[in-house]
Amino acid sequence: MSEVIATEKRPKWLSPWRVVSLLLLVAIFFFVGRQLGRDFKELRAANVSVSVNWLYLGASLVCLMGARLTNAVNTWLLLRALGAELPLSKVVAVIWMASLGRYIPGKVAVVAGSMAMLMRMGARFSVVGAALTLSTGIMILIGMVGSIPLFFLGGMRERLPSAEIFGAMMAGMAVVCLYPPIFLGICNGGLRMMGREELPRSVRQGPFWGAIGVGVIRIGFVSMSLWLAARSIAIVDVSTIPRAIGVASLASVMGFIAVFAPAGLGVHEAVYLVGLKPIMGASVAVLVIMFRGMQVGMDLVVAGIGAGIMRRDGTVRTAAEAAPTAAAPQ
Repeated sequence: MSEVIATEKRPKWLSPWRVVSLLLLVAIFFFVGRQLGRDFKELRAANVSVSVNWLYLGASLVCLMGARLTNAVNTWLLLRALGAELPLSKVVAVIWMASLGRYIPGKVAVVAGSMAMLMRMGARFSVVGAALTLSTGIMILIGMVGSIPLFFLGGMRERLPSAEIFGAMMAGMAVVCLYPPIFLGICNGGLRMMGREELPRSVRQGPFWGAIGVGVIRIGFVSMSLWLAARSIAIVDVSTIPRAIGVASLASVMGFIAVFAPAGLGVHEAVYLVGLKPIMGASVAVLVIMFRGMQVGMDLVVAGIGAGIMRRDGTVRTAAEAAPTAAAPQ
């Protein structure tokens, strides 16, 4: 009896998952903070001042906006592939508004917020959930493919998992994400257990493969945004673009997987520090801080644009109003 009472009175923040998540986050922050400190000391010791080329920085921001747009279009296409015909502008607005939920630990808020608002627009629970899940899976798969160049770079192979394990993971993701019958079968099995309406047995091929193509374009935008940001503060050659693609892709994958890190905070930075220092030296510390600031700023901008679209149309409440109902579907 005493054990039951103790369990009931245990604070929610002391749950095993939250404790483990916090420890992992602290470990990541410790690594990143220590590395940043070393790099800034190195810059001061060498009396190096970092100046910004605003032309390259502006181009980086344009690419970052392109990444946010293609991410939303990817979801819109997958909704269409599953039979939900929703206006593009409103889906983009929903994804942009809900993206702020990435900064809440656990990353549940971004999914819950998106589902709540898309369902208010008439999409079924099963379709919205499947589209968002498949979108994430496709992004991880494309990121894994984009990470392949890192396995051919000296000094990086030792820091990465074995090529065999990585290849097996990528093959598994490809089978599930690129062969819809398997993905739909898994989803329908879960929906039957929940007593929910099942998904269609097939997807519309045009929107589905269009979403794959848009996902590839997205990782290209992210990669070029990172490279252009690096180029704005350091002289990096065009030949380093493959490395930037690999690093940006790996950071994207790790950010998706590391659900304990809000918006990949710390995880992205760790990958950038390890992957880009060989070509940037200690100035990579400036890039890491600057690029995170750019990402946060862009998320705030697109969320504001999304909220403006929704208020103009007057069809869906804002993310703040929709959030309390986001967890309603069971």
